[in-house]
Amino acid sequence: MDVDQDMKVTIRMRKIARKKVFAETVAAKQLTSNPPEWKCCNHCFRSAIDIHKHTSLEHSEEIDSKTMDALKKARTACSTSKYILENAEPGEGQKNKHQGSRETPNGCVNPAGVCAGESTSKRRHCSYSEDDVRPWLPMVTQCDAEDEESRCDKKSRTKEGQVLLFYKYVDLADPADICEWQRELCRRLHLHGKIRIAREGLNGTVGGALISTQQYMEAVMTHPYFTDMNIEDFKTSQGGHDSFLDGLVVSIHQEIVPMGMDPMLVSFKDAGCHLTPAQFHEEVQRHRNAKEREEKTNTVFIDCRNFYESRIGIFPDAITPDIRKFSYWPEYVDKNEAVFADKKVLMYCTGGIRCERGSAYLRSKGICKEVLQLKGGIHRYLDQYPDGFFRGKLFVFDNRYAIQTNQDVIAECFHCSKPWDEYEPCSSKHCHQLVLSCPSCRTSGLTTCCRRCAELALDYASGEDGKTKTKKRKEECTCTKNRERIPVEKLDSSSACSAIKVDGVKPCRGTGSTRDVQS
Repeated sequence: MDVDQDMKVTIRMRKIARKKVFAETVAAKQLTSNPPEWKCCNHCFRSAIDIHKHTSLEHSEEIDSKTMDALKKARTACSTSKYILENAEPGEGQKNKHQGSRETPNGCVNPAGVCAGESTSKRRHCSYSEDDVRPWLPMVTQCDAEDEESRCDKKSRTKEGQVLLFYKYVDLADPADICEWQRELCRRLHLHGKIRIAREGLNGTVGGALISTQQYMEAVMTHPYFTDMNIEDFKTSQGGHDSFLDGLVVSIHQEIVPMGMDPMLVSFKDAGCHLTPAQFHEEVQRHRNAKEREEKTNTVFIDCRNFYESRIGIFPDAITPDIRKFSYWPEYVDKNEAVFADKKVLMYCTGGIRCERGSAYLRSKGICKEVLQLKGGIHRYLDQYPDGFFRGKLFVFDNRYAIQTNQDVIAECFHCSKPWDEYEPCSSKHCHQLVLSCPSCRTSGLTTCCRRCAELALDYASGEDGKTKTKKRKEECTCTKNRERIPVEKLDSSSACSAIKVDGVKPCRGTGSTRDVQS
């Protein structure tokens, strides 16, 4: 009798069995463990990813044959339901007390002993179905989903949930496959967020129930491309599904953070030296001491975020470039080479990712003595120094807009100049800018970023034939149109810098769009 009929083998069972066979085949080819080395087909492999790809491409028929043999061997020991129950990932149904072994006592396949590096498919663009079970794609049962929904109803999701901020620069052979994997993984775990994928790696922020974000981190760290990630690479904060009103957006781009330059020309591999939060804290302290003593300093302390981020939270004494997008950074550096010439540069951003390529571009100019960057960004610094040098709120690219770690309010209302640092979207339908408008001013109807937006909002609301209300406006508002694209910093006698401002004119009130993920 055919094995499929005899055992009622499901697609899911076959995939679980194949994983175990694949892992054993790879393990049989391993020569040494430290450093790891495999030999197959008269070739030596020193990377787990390489041996997995080779095995998947060159030994597929062998794997299929051994998988069928394994299923025939297991048919007398396992029913279909028992097979799936005892061989599902830990956390599905009952806990797997045999975790770490390659076989359960009854001889069935135990995926806890399966190598994490199985190549996804021969196909360039792999389709992940709801029945796929892999170490980096855990199965979540309907019961689990219902339990999660009952724990995290609409009113309590944000309070009880968690938001992750993370990135990984790594050369990806098939971004489309990673994209499909991320979509399916987040779907199973009921996560919302924004994830950018490119050949240079992955950058994302996702939110959901606490248990789901924990499972997400474990799954990502198990994937062959991301096995060198650890828990420290994920920055966490309070939030949840409701932090992302657009649901889940996973997309492929040329860059995982938009600097506007080909990653082949300016690579993360040429980034500046990473400083731990403690080392960064010491550097900032030395810089502040020199400023207080009015000594000439050879350090340029700079924020490489956008101006609307530094408006609500800063390291005092840092240069805060008045730029609207990170894609302006290369042009900003080009126009301000005198600021960086022969200096030690100390730079930071939200989570570290912008500094990776931002510092690489700065180093490519060959004008700095040294380029240092804060590892993990402000986010990780605040974990260690919640009452440190950073003042105000940390801007984030989701519906929360900011994370508060201290009581300082360094920003002011656009309209009355009272202390205020809570962003709201401009009320003009055509505008994606953010506005700082205090409750008193909002009550008075001051809810736009500039006068032109207020006029357009009124025009939109008073459209007689309805066409005005649906027309998508392309016009830039005044505050965006009048902005100086790239500011030129000026040097003072102590080599500190400040953006050139026109006397008597307040800084431009418009902000950038928050529709993309950065960190």
